[in-house]
Amino acid sequence: MAAGALSLSPQAALVAETLGRVRAEVEGFKAPRYAAVHPGLPYAYVTDSASEEVVVLDVYGARIAGR
Repeated sequence: MAAGALSLSPQAALVAETLGRVRAEVEGFKAPRYAAVHPGLPYAYVTDSASEEVVVLDVYGARIAGR
């Protein structure tokens, strides 16, 4: 994915393409709130305010890589 967007919903983190099509929905979040994308690696860091965790999201694999 050369360019894209990461959108958050109350129940899941959504990995979306630039054309507005949802590529994948990643479950496992209670209340995702903020996201930051790594500048050189395909990872996003998403805060889960209900579990008080930072979740590492593998953007290419559309999966949770760590908590």
